[in-house]
Amino acid sequence: MALGLGRLRVCGGAGLVAVACSAVTAPQAKLATQAPTGAAGVGGVARAAPEALALSQLFLVRNAMGAGLMLRALGSSFQRQLASRADLVLYDSKLELLWFTDEDRLWVIDLRQCPRDGMSPVLIASGVAGAAEIGVDRGSGDSIQLQNDCDLLPVLWLHWFEHPWIELEDEHRTELEGVDWLSQQRSRKARVQAEERSFDSRLPRAALPLARAHCDDLEVCGATLPFLASTPWKLVLTDQSEGDCLHLGCLFQDSVSGAFGTPPQPTRWDSASDMPSGPCGPYQFNADGSAFIINDVICNVGGTCQPLGAWGVAWLAPGVVVGALR
Repeated sequence: MALGLGRLRVCGGAGLVAVACSAVTAPQAKLATQAPTGAAGVGGVARAAPEALALSQLFLVRNAMGAGLMLRALGSSFQRQLASRADLVLYDSKLELLWFTDEDRLWVIDLRQCPRDGMSPVLIASGVAGAAEIGVDRGSGDSIQLQNDCDLLPVLWLHWFEHPWIELEDEHRTELEGVDWLSQQRSRKARVQAEERSFDSRLPRAALPLARAHCDDLEVCGATLPFLASTPWKLVLTDQSEGDCLHLGCLFQDSVSGAFGTPPQPTRWDSASDMPSGPCGPYQFNADGSAFIINDVICNVGGTCQPLGAWGVAWLAPGVVVGALR
């Protein structure tokens, strides 16, 4: 991964961040953090021992009601605000870019930059209020669009061509504040992506009681996806309905016992008829496979899940993605 993180320290009660970034970029690169100072200790300040943070621990969240984007770390109190407001958020995992809107402006954050020198939002366009979704089109069938369970209009499209332009409803704009940045990043190389496993009617199917198969399209009900190589769990599609929005529900099935549990962290196993459905994904694992994010929850593999108090966006060092909303 091309993110240049070296050693990181959180200093003082003001939450200032000082970073010394290395030239070598790898998911296993280490960051060192120091907890905010306390009220006791030598000279009246208590200092916690430095805590090593692997790059695979860092992830992005969007706070509730568009109240900003934060960089946080698994198992640590470390956090850094990247933007104070974010209404719509679109993560491009291939190019490691985070697009977002705040009121009437479109911004982008380059996740390959070092926190010391960058990861600051770049203004792409202003005067783009009213969008319900974001899309970025690079031409030749290479496009990415906000996936939010629903087909909403209007879509704010950035056509990232040699001469970029914005499309929103009937408006076409070529005068963009971020045209220089877009030109410089036009040849940006895509990273090698981890595996993505999505539901498909051709997948192996689990036998579900007829009363437990709640799918408008019965051909997809019971479709299974392997969840983790280290467990016998399969993700089983049990609920599917579609109108203006797509609604999915899933169960885990233990391939050994045949019992079912509720994702993302089963507390008991029983028959499919007795278990409520949970989310179908996407379950976003970090690069070393030790944890995953699903909606507003973060889970340690083989451990427990904790509420984020925010919406999980992406890992800085992402791994496999299991399940999908569409």
